[in-house]
Amino acid sequence: MTPHEVRPRSLGDSRATRWQHRATAVLLLAVPFLALVSCKPKSSDEFRRLTNVGKNYYDRGQGEKAVTALQQALPLAPSLADAHLNLANALLLANQPDNALHQAQAVLDLDQNSPAAHYLKGCALLRLGKFEPAVKELQTAKDIDRTINAVTFQLGRAHQQLGQLDAAIVEFQETVQFETNHPAAFYTLAQALRGAGKTDEANQALAQHERIRAGQAGQPTDTAAFERCVYTQIKIAFTPEQPDPAGVKVKFVDATTAAFGPGTNAYRGPAGIIDYQHDGRNSLFVVESNGFRLLLNSNGVFQPSEQFLPGIAGAKYSRVLVGDLDNDLAEDMIVLGAQGSHVFKFTTNGAVTEVTARAKSPRARTCAISRPPMDCWRT
Repeated sequence: MTPHEVRPRSLGDSRATRWQHRATAVLLLAVPFLALVSCKPKSSDEFRRLTNVGKNYYDRGQGEKAVTALQQALPLAPSLADAHLNLANALLLANQPDNALHQAQAVLDLDQNSPAAHYLKGCALLRLGKFEPAVKELQTAKDIDRTINAVTFQLGRAHQQLGQLDAAIVEFQETVQFETNHPAAFYTLAQALRGAGKTDEANQALAQHERIRAGQAGQPTDTAAFERCVYTQIKIAFTPEQPDPAGVKVKFVDATTAAFGPGTNAYRGPAGIIDYQHDGRNSLFVVESNGFRLLLNSNGVFQPSEQFLPGIAGAKYSRVLVGDLDNDLAEDMIVLGAQGSHVFKFTTNGAVTEVTARAKSPRARTCAISRPPMDCWRT
């Protein structure tokens, strides 16, 4: 682009971007200036309270009481995956794998890629003696996230129950690689190795198991203890807010008169938005009667300037274009109309000069070929 070309302003320009954001509240000459006030829907803490109660019972190993509390919480958030996961965990703790299976499936109906749901479903199937589908679910959980050691261990158990000893050994060896004090993993690894005819390795794994157990006297050894992982934690971080059955109350307030004063009805569009002082305040250039007036912005209240710019009697104007026509860092305006158009030059003190005649002159058209257009319009 040569220095003499007129550079129209795009929405990406800094000033254009500023007035675009700040002008939203003032483009309302034909539409009332409205303020929106809404009331936040009422929320209930009952879901959180019941989940906390269930968690407390769950953490103390009281599965039946945890189930009761979490069953009461579930209807308050039936589409929340964590509510179903919480109940599935409590049901496993209460040794109700059938019901836990249903809750895990409810989560998968909401999210097929939930590793926690696949894991809990696999654990429930394993407890029910359904080893083949257990392998499928546990393998899916591991494929989604390979970093959860409990998943690897339970997958090894499922393979072992199917007599797939080589696959079980791989899973158990991976388990003890990342959790070197896992007594059950060493014990089941020893069993699998012995079944595969690897007696020496089996003896080594069994010795490691006994060493760990000696240092962990009194630690739980039930099934739930070795299912425990990040997927078996009760989650209470999310508290759902149910919508108000009466709907959201909305109040509209007409602030047009407050913004434009008693002369509101005298102004009409199209309107041009301009920050002529470059101080972040966007003023309005509007049509008034058979002419134009600049409305000066002061904290969201628009005061008419004293200067009235005559237009064409009875003219209908369709659009106002704003841009720096002569590259002097001050924006100017072109008002387009069916009966005639106008070109206005702005200064930073708010003075407006019409330069339409200069823009239309033969001298301006000839000069604009080799010089900035507005240079040709200056006297």
